[in-house]
Amino acid sequence: KGIKPVEYIHPALEPILKETYGNFLYQEQIMFAANILAGFSMGEADTLREAMGKKKAELMEKIKDRFIQGCKANGIPEEKAEEIFNVMEKFAGYAFNKSHSAAYAFLSYVTAYLKANYPLEYMASLLTSEMNNFEKLTKYIEELLKLGFKILPPSITKSKYEFSVEGDAIRFGLGGIKGLGEAAAKAIEDMKQKVKISSFEGFIRSAQKFKINKKVIETLIKAGAFDEFIPREKALHVFDTLLSNKGNLFEDKKENGKSNGKYEIEKMEIETIGVPLSKINIKQTINSVSYGIFPIEIKDIIEIVGKVKKIIHTRSGYITTLEVSHDPRENYENFFIGQDGDKIKEGNIYIFVGKKSGKKIVSKIFFEPKNLTLLINLNSPTEESISNIKNILKNQPDGDLEVLLEIKSNIFRYKRKIYPSDSLKKEIWENGGTLLVLPKDLINENSSLFSTT
Repeated sequence: KGIKPVEYIHPALEPILKETYGNFLYQEQIMFAANILAGFSMGEADTLREAMGKKKAELMEKIKDRFIQGCKANGIPEEKAEEIFNVMEKFAGYAFNKSHSAAYAFLSYVTAYLKANYPLEYMASLLTSEMNNFEKLTKYIEELLKLGFKILPPSITKSKYEFSVEGDAIRFGLGGIKGLGEAAAKAIEDMKQKVKISSFEGFIRSAQKFKINKKVIETLIKAGAFDEFIPREKALHVFDTLLSNKGNLFEDKKENGKSNGKYEIEKMEIETIGVPLSKINIKQTINSVSYGIFPIEIKDIIEIVGKVKKIIHTRSGYITTLEVSHDPRENYENFFIGQDGDKIKEGNIYIFVGKKSGKKIVSKIFFEPKNLTLLINLNSPTEESISNIKNILKNQPDGDLEVLLEIKSNIFRYKRKIYPSDSLKKEIWENGGTLLVLPKDLINENSSLFSTT
């Protein structure tokens, strides 16, 4: 901004260091300083640059003496010459030549622009560039997931060799699967161009024609590349038989009592793609439709969101096994005894409201996470707690979640829709409030909102 004047160690350095505000930044500046101040030839100056850059102590000592003597011959005092040399030495250890610096600056600008304006395409390219370094690739994937990027698992029909953009997500590239190898990944790409893959069995039958062997197929199964056609457990049981043309998918194959349950799938994914994507994507999917606010507990009442993994119909109701985002290593068992239990579908995400006992829930209400409203109740309101609740809501980001406040049986609609922060639930509780999330069609604004439970 020109507020502070630029200072030079010696006036003779001004034409050399003017463009970098009095600092040595480029290797050429070191050379020009030696040439102008100490009378070095450009060849000698280049030797100085190399000695400083590579920290060659013995050579540096000789050149330093030569530099000081040259400066003295040009009227520069010995102390000042030594000071200049020490400053040059300090900067030379980190300096680039100017053309190198310009290239890096341009590259930094371009990559920053691409990252800001085309984040998915940029990140997909970044992952592709590290496909041959599994450790680094895994590190990048973990970082992207933390930043909120969605990474879709490998798919035998949708994955390309490289990582690619698919909608609002990045599709895992076949070339990034550990143990697959570039030749096998490209053989699969070749196969996909010539053969339409419409089933697991169809892929197996065609695989050998394209030199895709048993080990490659097993790696693809473990990575989840066939999940759109067949569960991994079954695929691992039958693929060897299918390869030998001695069986089909309708035969009931068992694997000597072994089970490839949830923990086995996580283990296989870590082995082949570096991260347990199945678990992470379930959490992301649930949170994306439920604002990350669940579970909500009020005494023995719990409101929980989860993906239905299994349904058992009994005389008394429906037992559903829920996979939840807040505790992804555990399943919750929900016994639904209300109406419309036959509408609960396996694989869908629902919110259940009921009474809990450990990891078991008995519920009478369920609904899909659509058109939701956040209900906040203050049972014993004070001026301070009401003011605090207003401030808490004021600090929430804009979103699409409507908010209703119940204060002494009076209902108030908050002036804008919000997206709940991670701390909202805790802050409401700390100020004497309780909350629920319900769809609009279950809410009667003329009576207590919390009578629903």
